[in-house]
Amino acid sequence: MLWVAVAVVAVGGGAAAGLAINSSHSRAAEPAAPSASPSVPAATTSPAPSPSLSPSSSPSPSPSSEPSASPTVEPSSGPTVSPSVEPSGSPTPSFTPEVPTLRTGMSGPAVQRLQHRLRSLGYWLVDPDGNFGDLTAQAVMAFQGWARLQPDGIAGPLTQAALVTATRPQPRDTATDGVEIDKPHQIILVVRDGVAKYVFHTSTGTERPYVDPDGKDQVADTPHGHFTFTRQVDGWRDGDLGMMWRPKYFHPTGVALHGYSNVPGFPASHGCARVSIEAMNFIWDEDLAPLGSPVWVY
Repeated sequence: MLWVAVAVVAVGGGAAAGLAINSSHSRAAEPAAPSASPSVPAATTSPAPSPSLSPSSSPSPSPSSEPSASPTVEPSSGPTVSPSVEPSGSPTPSFTPEVPTLRTGMSGPAVQRLQHRLRSLGYWLVDPDGNFGDLTAQAVMAFQGWARLQPDGIAGPLTQAALVTATRPQPRDTATDGVEIDKPHQIILVVRDGVAKYVFHTSTGTERPYVDPDGKDQVADTPHGHFTFTRQVDGWRDGDLGMMWRPKYFHPTGVALHGYSNVPGFPASHGCARVSIEAMNFIWDEDLAPLGSPVWVY
């Protein structure tokens, strides 16, 4: 049986918006809101390491705007998603391309087979329904990043041909349950029992210089190293550089994994690791990044 999966688009030259950071100041915070101050629901902060986290049902985010490192991006509110999970131990289906190019807005059996195939390889998306939406585009970009293809979110002939013989991405650390942020491939792996159980497309720091709100020169870097998730906010976080959805902080300078409405196929943040709003809701709902758990950035 043929298989498939999800993701958002956004290819383009140059670096775009920014990622999270501490509310006070830090070099990796999200950009400050452009004009209208977004409506930010009250958010509670969980301060301390508690390896076991019982996530509540995902709140529905309020729309907000986040300015970018270059063009301005308007985040839209994202629905709470509770997708079913395709076990990593299930057999990997074969995949035979039938439609040369599949892209956002298309639907039908060929799209559904693509979605099944992507899910069988660990790329996260909701239940395969045969509709090529933003989450399918995000899953395609995650696969393209791992396969070193142009991450445009379009399943063209090269992408579909690569899916025929593709295998599940391999984590670097198979001995530890945790999160790995793979900057060269622009993916996030959730590792369980030595396997990449879920793979998400991400957009990390541009590695370009910028001036922070205090007038200091900074570099939009997602720092390498071994960290733990130490703090989180269950809602919109209005940082020095803008808005973040349900951030989970892992670096002293305020760098976080968080949701955002625009997750392009290239590094676009000021240092944080972006995922789609729906993906961030799933990470919370499934308790995939509890406080005190490890994260490795490389």
